[in-house]
Formats: sequence, C-alpha cells, structure tokens
Amino acid sequence: MGKHENGRPLDPTNTLSPAGERVIIDEVGGAVGAPPALNDLSDVDPATQPAKGSLLVGNGSLWVEQPVGLDGQVLIADAAQPNGVRWAPGPSGSGVGTLIFGADSVGATTTTRYLYAGHAEGLAEVAPHFYVMPRAGTLKNLFVRHDDPAGNGGLIVYRVRRNTTATLLLVSLASTGLGSSNLINTVPVLAGDLIDLQVVKVVGVGAPPRNVKATMEVA
Repeated sequence: MGKHENGRPLDPTNTLSPAGERVIIDEVGGAVGAPPALNDLSDVDPATQPAKGSLLVGNGSLWVEQPVGLDGQVLIADAAQPNGVRWAPGPSGSGVGTLIFGADSVGATTTTRYLYAGHAEGLAEVAPHFYVMPRAGTLKNLFVRHDDPAGNGGLIVYRVRRNTTATLLLVSLASTGLGSSNLINTVPVLAGDLIDLQVVKVVGVGAPPRNVKATMEVA
C-alpha cells in the first residue's frame, strides 16, 4: 500500500489525500502516495495498467479513472460532470483569418482595376491579383480605407469576386471618403477558390485617392 508524504499509510478505501499533499499512482488501479523518483517506475505493473490515455482524477470523494477521449478531443473543466471534467472537440484550426488587398493608387479614370493581394506601391493593375483559398469558409466584414482621400467625390466601388464572378460583398466609397464597410453580405468559399478585389468607377474622379487598403475576414 502507498503512503502519504508524511509517511502515514493511505486509507484502503482510496479516498482523496489531505489538501496540499502531492499524490501519484503507487499501484495502478489501487492506492496513491508520495511520488517516487522520476526514473523509478518499478512499482507500476504493466500487466494491470489502465486503458491507454486514461487519467486519474478526483471526483470530490475518490480518485477515479477518467477514460481516454476520442482522437482530437481536449479535456475541459465541467462542474456538471460526475468527475468535474469531460472530453470535448478540440480546435478545428479554422479560426478567423484576414485577407488584405491594397495599392498606392486606383487611378482617376473609369478603367476597371484590381487591388494587389497584399499591398503594393504604384497603380492598381488591370489584371486580377488572386488569393487562393487554402480552406473552405466564409468571407465577410469587408472594410476599405483611403489613407489620402482626393478627387471630385465620385463613387468608387470595391467588389469581392469569387472565381472571377462578382459577389454582393462590396463597398461603395466616395473618392473623398476616408473609409466604409460592408458588415452584412457574406461569400461562401471552398478550398482552391480564387478571390480578387475589383475596383470600378462609373465616372472619372479627377484625382485618385492614395494608399488604398481593403481587408475582409475569413471565418
């Protein structure tokens, strides 16, 4: 039978040790006691080991075995459970990311242009610059900013396209405006989809706003 740190034998009913004392399995499936040397596992009988991955937890009265969860699950505290913990799905790895597009200028004429994926100095180009989606998700919360507004106040439409098809995720911003957002429309995407940001002006704006940035979330 194992012992407490102070040398007292453990209660054979396997009740929890007094508060503050360190405990460790002394005989698998049996008593708990003072920790042995880290390199001494001679008192562990491999023939009677519990299931691979199971844990020793306290349920408020006894030390009990918490069975192992499924692959990818994580252990979380849950006071409503008999053992105070439960297994739950782990993070999916998707999370929320951000796509960034930008250019130093979008031009003053009505020529359709495309912001660079990322950001680049100079004039936005007439050919699309694509992001290739690494996973499925949803594009949302488009925000466009003119660091240096200029021109006659004509509207500039910044539109997200998926696989060169126009979507409703767009922002209309006057050339003299500082920034605007679209927090309503969303675009479902699949892994491998091509995403670009198109810039359209119905009329010339006189002088183009400078240092244009656009961001959107990927959920």
